[in-house]
Amino acid sequence: MKTTKPTDPFELTPCIHGMTTIITYAYTHILNFCYALTFKKSLKALAHEFKDPEENPINDVEFYQDIDDPIVRNGYNSATLLINYIHPFLLRYNLDHEQIMNLNLNDEAKRYAPTFITYLRGKSYLQTSLAYQRFLEELSNTFYHYACALSLNSYQIPVYMRTSLNYTPQGSFKWLNSDHYEVQSLIELIEALQKLEAELKEIMTKKR
Repeated sequence: MKTTKPTDPFELTPCIHGMTTIITYAYTHILNFCYALTFKKSLKALAHEFKDPEENPINDVEFYQDIDDPIVRNGYNSATLLINYIHPFLLRYNLDHEQIMNLNLNDEAKRYAPTFITYLRGKSYLQTSLAYQRFLEELSNTFYHYACALSLNSYQIPVYMRTSLNYTPQGSFKWLNSDHYEVQSLIELIEALQKLEAELKEIMTKKR
């Protein structure tokens, strides 16, 4: 298996394709968190029927909007944010989901990928909540690294850009090329994710 390296030559098309794959997997993964959390608590009585999102899927994303659990609703908002982001993104590059899924992008998509949890069924409600919280935090880092690469036209991101991360205009965003459309859209996406992270942190604090 090929391993991506910072010294790899930067090419826009593979970078965009890799980012598209990550966004698609990310919102699907967040919906899997919503699924697991819902049937561990709010609809626990139905847990025997809904053990696996692939075997017994819930195709209507809006289903999670009305679940009586603020963590699930936060997940719904996060997934919806990514879904709304990716549709115009695909149109800009004349892509669709089927094309992306059919491309061999495993290596490129792993370049800045967050940690995907493959088995949620065996985790407790608290463990699943904490895993979702970590995933959301990692997702901001993923998009920031893509914004760095697009700003520099390089995967060789200087140390000062990737340490002491502070997602504000006066912090890490000042290093980015906000005149680049995709970079600016990623900044806005990260800012929206940061608000959802803050809301989730408050929810988690109240639950403890």
